[in-house]
Amino acid sequence: TRPSPRFSPRQFQAVLPKTLIHHAEPGGPLDRFFERWELAWLAAAGSGSFRRRFELAAARISRDYAVAPGHMSSRRGMLVLRPPWPMPRHNS
Repeated sequence: TRPSPRFSPRQFQAVLPKTLIHHAEPGGPLDRFFERWELAWLAAAGSGSFRRRFELAAARISRDYAVAPGHMSSRRGMLVLRPPWPMPRHNS
């Protein structure tokens, strides 16, 4: 992704592999994941640079979802989840 004032984590839905896009129904696990990431992104507003905001939002989402170590890269605009994604690690 490119840093932009209008960036939203939901923009990543459009570039998911087709097998995942077909499972992105409203209220489903992928939709809930992107909703939580969006909330984390909004909570990190005003934290400085795009990079810092991305890192803070990714760290927050990693509390509920299994983010692969070393795959939370703001430089590359990347967040990689480990199985059993997109299910949260616990119900919250």
